[in-house]
Amino acid sequence: MKNNNTQKNLTMSAISMLLCVVMLVGLTFAWFTDSVTNGKNKIQAGNLDVELEYSTDMSAWTKVTENASIFDENALWEPGYTQTVYFKITNKGNLAFKYQFGTSVLNNYIGKNHEGEPIDLTKLLKFGIDKNITTKYADRNAAYNAIKNTAIDFGTFSAAGELLSFGESDVVAMTVFMPENIGNEANHGTNPGDTPYIDFGINVVATQKQHESDSFGNNYDANAQYPAVEYGDIIAPTPAAEFEEKLNSAQNGDTIVVNGTVALTKSLTVSKDITIKAGTAGATFTGTPLHIGKDVNVVLEGLNFNRPTNVNDTASAVYASDFSGDLTVKNCIFTDCAWEGIQITPAENCGKIEIIGCEFKNPNLKSIRFLHIEADPNVGTNANIVIADNDFGALEQLNLNDRRASMIDVDYIDSFDRLTAYGNNIKQGTDDIYVYVCLDNAGQYKMLNNSVTFFTKAK
Repeated sequence: MKNNNTQKNLTMSAISMLLCVVMLVGLTFAWFTDSVTNGKNKIQAGNLDVELEYSTDMSAWTKVTENASIFDENALWEPGYTQTVYFKITNKGNLAFKYQFGTSVLNNYIGKNHEGEPIDLTKLLKFGIDKNITTKYADRNAAYNAIKNTAIDFGTFSAAGELLSFGESDVVAMTVFMPENIGNEANHGTNPGDTPYIDFGINVVATQKQHESDSFGNNYDANAQYPAVEYGDIIAPTPAAEFEEKLNSAQNGDTIVVNGTVALTKSLTVSKDITIKAGTAGATFTGTPLHIGKDVNVVLEGLNFNRPTNVNDTASAVYASDFSGDLTVKNCIFTDCAWEGIQITPAENCGKIEIIGCEFKNPNLKSIRFLHIEADPNVGTNANIVIADNDFGALEQLNLNDRRASMIDVDYIDSFDRLTAYGNNIKQGTDDIYVYVCLDNAGQYKMLNNSVTFFTKAK
């Protein structure tokens, strides 16, 4: 009996354990738990707010508004005349920002002197910015000495800074003067319309500064761009320094919009797959040439290139050397290029080169040619070239013994089928267009006959 009871007890224990297991399996949602909740989370947009004030005495400050006349409109400028205004730039928001301060020429009326020669005040007046100002200048000489070595032309951003927190401010002094060495060439005539003048704007552009952090660091706004400056319906020019910054920070696929005159002082290279196009104010590049990188896909649209320069005054406006990418130049104007408007040396393996709807003219300057595309004669190029609907004006050509002057030159392409041309207006003779096909890899070539007809035919 004892063994039976033992067996019975063991059986009941087994049943009890089985029931416990079943209960545990059926009640897994009832494990011990605990929680902490928080219902007080808030997402708030930051505020980027810049304020600009001006003063003539560094004590009484007035907020700059769109229609404020900050400089004396009744002043009669003459050699030695100088005006200084002080500006305070303040962070009125809760986001850090970087800024650029400068002027924009909105209307430049060219007058005439007594000899009937043009007077351009943007070329005569100078302005400078002093960021080290703490008190009002004692006199004219103090103002002039503060900026005499850094004075620049109008239409250029000349001061930059950063303001990281609310209430932080910078003070700058802006001095405008007419140099004393200006002579009678600036003494305007007495006929109606002889008096030159400038309408110019003063502006601060600001954008996010790499300062605040998110979960991954403070670099989320590293590529923040400055906005275009607008005065009512007038859009301010894009300064060369700002254009360079946009080039450097651009990402593949971006579009850079340019307004007004970009006066380049050094050669810049487009090294990204981007579009550069004119804004609503139009866009004119002057100064040093624009270079296209070797293997990029670039579109230039609606731009004016006026009188490019280099040390020897033999500059073309646009260069693309050993080029293997895609380049489209569309609805651009090339004026007074000392050497060539566009100079491209395509690589053996190249994409497309399109010159469409452009205008080439040299009313004031002799030149070699308007358009030059030339591959290495020993290897040729498989570039697909389209030259269509362009206007090639009259060209007074330089006569150099070691250079063949021509209006259009396309050299050493793999075959005539690589070149598509139609709808071009050509104002000069039949001897001014050359197209050569590379027949082998030893510099042998064949010339296209009836090239003017080929370029001017309908599509």
